[in-house]
Amino acid sequence: MAEKPEEPKKTVRLPKGNTEPIGDAGLNELALNTNFTTEYLTELQGRQGSLNYQKMAKSDTQTGMILSVYKNPIKSANWTIPDVDDATDSEKKAIEICRDWFFERYEVDFYSQLSGILSCLEYGFSAFEQYYRLVQYSGGKYFMPVLEQRMQTSIENIYPDKGIVQQITIKRGLVDIPMDNMVFFTLNRSGMDYRGEPILRNGYSAWKNKNYYEQNLGMGINRNAAGVPHMEIPEGTDPESDDYIATESLLKNMTMHENAYMITPKGYTFLLHESKFKPKEVMDVIQAYDTMIAVSTLSQFMLLGQGDKGGAYALSRDQSDLFLDALNYIVYFIEKCFHRQIIIPFLNINFGDSVDASKVRLRGLNLNKKAGNELADVLMKLTPQGYITPTIDDEITLRKNLEMPDLSENQIQKRRAKEEEEEPVKQEINVDNIKLAENRNDERKKILDREIKNIHDVMKANLYLIKDKFVADIRKTMNKGSVEIKGLRSIEISSTKYRTALEKKLAWLANMGWNRAKKQAKKNNVKLSEEIIKMAEDFNPQNLTDKELKEYILNEATLLTDDQVQSMSSRAIATASSGPIKGLSVNQTIANVEKVIEDFIEGQKVSTGAGLAVVGSINFGEAKFNKQISDKLWGYRFVAVDDNNTTQICSSYSGKTFSVDSIEMSDAAPPLHPNCRSHLEPIYKTSEEKPEIDDYVPPPSIRKQKSVY
Repeated sequence: MAEKPEEPKKTVRLPKGNTEPIGDAGLNELALNTNFTTEYLTELQGRQGSLNYQKMAKSDTQTGMILSVYKNPIKSANWTIPDVDDATDSEKKAIEICRDWFFERYEVDFYSQLSGILSCLEYGFSAFEQYYRLVQYSGGKYFMPVLEQRMQTSIENIYPDKGIVQQITIKRGLVDIPMDNMVFFTLNRSGMDYRGEPILRNGYSAWKNKNYYEQNLGMGINRNAAGVPHMEIPEGTDPESDDYIATESLLKNMTMHENAYMITPKGYTFLLHESKFKPKEVMDVIQAYDTMIAVSTLSQFMLLGQGDKGGAYALSRDQSDLFLDALNYIVYFIEKCFHRQIIIPFLNINFGDSVDASKVRLRGLNLNKKAGNELADVLMKLTPQGYITPTIDDEITLRKNLEMPDLSENQIQKRRAKEEEEEPVKQEINVDNIKLAENRNDERKKILDREIKNIHDVMKANLYLIKDKFVADIRKTMNKGSVEIKGLRSIEISSTKYRTALEKKLAWLANMGWNRAKKQAKKNNVKLSEEIIKMAEDFNPQNLTDKELKEYILNEATLLTDDQVQSMSSRAIATASSGPIKGLSVNQTIANVEKVIEDFIEGQKVSTGAGLAVVGSINFGEAKFNKQISDKLWGYRFVAVDDNNTTQICSSYSGKTFSVDSIEMSDAAPPLHPNCRSHLEPIYKTSEEKPEIDDYVPPPSIRKQKSVY
C-alpha cells in the first residue's frame, strides 16, 4: 500500500510587535507635578483636587444630599460572603473564616469600612493600606488582612512607575508606601491615573460659581440692611490731610449695630444711600446652579420637579432602572475590587491551590428592594427642600417598586383632578433667620473647643502613665518566657486614678452646663427657687445632690476609662504575642508595643472620646437644670454649630422645635455622633410667644446617621 504523501508544514506567523510595550498612557501637558493624571484643571489635580472635592462634599447641602442618594441604598444592601452549594471542606472553611473576620471579629465594623470605600464617589478613589495579622481559628492560625484607610487628602503623590504612594502622615511627615501594600477603589480610571474621576466632577464648576454667588448674597444682604455710606466733605480738602484720611478710614470700617451713630465736624455731611440690591435675583441664580449640580450628577433622576416645570416628571420605569443600574454598577465594582485585591491574596497565603477563589466572594444582595425603599426615602427627603414636587405618577411607580397594591382608576382620576387645581408653592427662604442664638452659639463653640482640648490632654496624660507601667510589666513577663496571650492577659492594669481624675473633670463640666442654663434662665426673667439654685453646686461627683447627674458622671467616667484601657491593652497584648512568632527579640517586640500604644493614645478613639465626654456632660448638666423649670418652658429648639464640619443629621435637626419631655426630643438630644457640638436651646415662656412645635422626626436615612445613644 502506497504511503500517504506528507502534507506541507504550515508556517505560523506571530503578529508583528514586541513582548514589551513601547508607548504609555500618554502625556497630559496640563498636568501639575505628575504626568499620570488625565485631569486638565490644576485645582482638581493631586492632593489639592481631593481637598477641593472634600469642601464640595462637606459644605454643600445639595452635594451632600446627592451623595446620600447614592450611598444609602448601597449601605442598606445585605452584604455578606455567602455559602455555595458545591464547596469543598477547605472552601467552606475559607468562606466561614472570611465571613467571621470581616463581619464579626474585625475591630472596624464592616459597614464603617464600606463607608470608607464609598468615599471614592466624592473623591474618585479610596485608598487603604493592607497588612496581615496572625489570628487563631479553631486550632489553626491564619494571616488575616487588615485594612486601614489612608485619607484622600493625605495622599501627596501616586507613582505607579516607581511602585510607591507618598502619604503625609500625622507624626512622620511624608512617607513612601509600596503600592503592593495598597488597595485602591478607583472610579473611572484612565491610563495610570489611580485618583480616577468622582461623580461630582461635572458639577464642580457649578458648585464653584454657586459659592461665589452665595458669598455675594451675604454681602448684599448686609449692604442692603446698612446702606452705602457717603460723606460729603468741604471743597478743597487735601486728600493727604489727616481729616481726609480719617474720613476715608471711617467709611471703610463702618459697621451697623444697636448703638451705631456718627458725629461729624461742621462742613462734613454724612448720608446713607439705599442699596438697590435684589436678593431674590441672586437666589434664583443660586437655585439654577443647584439644578446644574443635580443634573450633572444624578442625570434624569434628579431632574424631577426642577426648573420651571411646575410639577414632577413621571418617575418612569426607564428612569428608575437607570438609577438602579448605576447602583448595581457600584456594588459590582466594590465586589470585584474587594475580591481581586483582598480575598484572593488572603486565600493564596493561607490555602494555596486548595481553594477555588471564585467561590469565596463578597456580595451585596437584595439591592433592588432596598433601592425601592430608598427611592421612597429620597422623595421624602427632597420634597421639603423644594427639589421635587411629587405627583400621582411618582406614587404609581413607587408602589410598583415596593410591590404595593395598585391604586384604583377612580383614585387616580381624583388625584389627577386635585393636582390640576393646585398651584405648586415654592418654599421661601428666610434670610433674616439663618442662624439661631448666634452670639451664644459662637460662645458655646469656643467653650467646647477649649474643654475638649483640656479633657483630651487629661486622657492622654493618664493613659501615658498607665502605659509606662503596663509596658514594664509586659517586658518582665516576656523575660520570664511567657509570650502567650493567656499569660499576657493576666497582667493587671489599674485605671482607678484615671477614672477618679476623669470623674472630677466631667463633674466640673456638668456643673458648667448647669450654671450656664441657670444664668440663661435668669437672663430670661425666670424666677428660681433657692433649692434649684443650689441643687448641683459641688464639683465632687460623689457629693452631687442631683442623683441622676451623679449617676451619669460616674457611669460615663467608668465606661470611658474601661473602654480605652481595654482597647489599648488588647492591641498591646496582640502585638506582644505576635513578636516572638515573627522572630523578633524582646526589645524589638517591646518597641513595637510602645508604638502601638502611643498610636492608640494619639489616635481617633481617644480624641473622639474626649469630644463625646465634654458635649455629653455639658448637655446633660443643662438638661438636668432645665428639667427643674420645665413648667416655665414652651419646649426646646435644636441648635447646631454652623460651620464646614456640621453633619447632615445636625443640619436636618437645626432650628426644629420640640415639646418638653417628648419622645422626639429624647431622640434628638445631642450628642448624636462623635464630634457633635449641637445642643437643645430652651424656649422660655417669659421671653417669647408659644412657637409652633415641630416634634420633628427626620427621614430614616438621616436618623440612621445617629451613632451615639
